[in-house]
Amino acid sequence: MAGGYVPGSGNQYDALVEQLRDFGRRLAELETPTGTSMNSLVTQVQQAIANITATVTAAIAANSYTKVQIDSKIASPGAIAPTTATTSGDVQVGGKLLNPDAVSYVITTPRYTGWIETSTGRHGNTSSSRRFKQDIVDAQIDVDAFLSVVPFLFHYIAEVRKRDDPSFEEYIGPDYVVADEYGLMAEDLDAAGMTPWVYYDADGRPESVNYTMLVVPLLAAARQQQEQIASMTSAITDLLARVAALEGAAG
Repeated sequence: MAGGYVPGSGNQYDALVEQLRDFGRRLAELETPTGTSMNSLVTQVQQAIANITATVTAAIAANSYTKVQIDSKIASPGAIAPTTATTSGDVQVGGKLLNPDAVSYVITTPRYTGWIETSTGRHGNTSSSRRFKQDIVDAQIDVDAFLSVVPFLFHYIAEVRKRDDPSFEEYIGPDYVVADEYGLMAEDLDAAGMTPWVYYDADGRPESVNYTMLVVPLLAAARQQQEQIASMTSAITDLLARVAALEGAAG
């Protein structure tokens, strides 16, 4: 067949099959990277990883604190820019809870007296409404025992140490002015049987006085005094009436 395909001595399709196989080998070689292309690809991947690492490291450095910075801010919280923190859960403070602005902030709006729950340290208030009370009876208060408790003028030991003891961690110096304090001794209230107005420590020792609730025995003392005055006034009025009657009879 002039100018056309000349088959071999075997099957007429053998040459075509061989050519197809040759094309397959070439395609396989094209799809399989050579050593050079493989090295180039690895280099590109390594460079990309290095770029990503550098970007992440820079982002962390720009938006994070180091351990030294964190320790510094914990040690000096006042250096942190003021902000408002809001949480829906509980916040527990292991150290001191400080609010320096509280002593200078004047509250003119309706307000509550603050209380601290002894067992948990929670801050809150108490209610004086009958709506929250039951088993209400007249209180029996020993007014004479209450009035036997003597008020004192005193200084707190820690305050004196601020002035006199250089080894004290809160020592200020000899120019520190120790404030005069007026109050009662918890032990005296306890001894007088006024235990509802005494706070006790974990060992059962008198620790503090509930000054806010002292208004109750004070009111009882005032009421007793008013009753005595009323009784004396009535007796004096009766005596004056008798004297007037006697004078009238004598005249």
